[in-house]
Amino acid sequence: MASSKGKEKMAEESERTLSLQLARLTVEKALVKGSHVELELERCKEAIDISKIKCHKRCNRRKLKGIRC
Repeated sequence: MASSKGKEKMAEESERTLSLQLARLTVEKALVKGSHVELELERCKEAIDISKIKCHKRCNRRKLKGIRC
């Protein structure tokens, strides 16, 4: 009985470790994606300032927040 409880505890710990690793990867991916979106937003703002007429296609296609064409 004691060995099966030990195995269960080890399985729970490894599962917890895996879920923490997955959460960390998800956060890292979100941060990378967030910085990419900010970069795109800056490009869109520059395009609006330059043309003063229309956004370029990326802004319309992505429909980023805060962009009004």
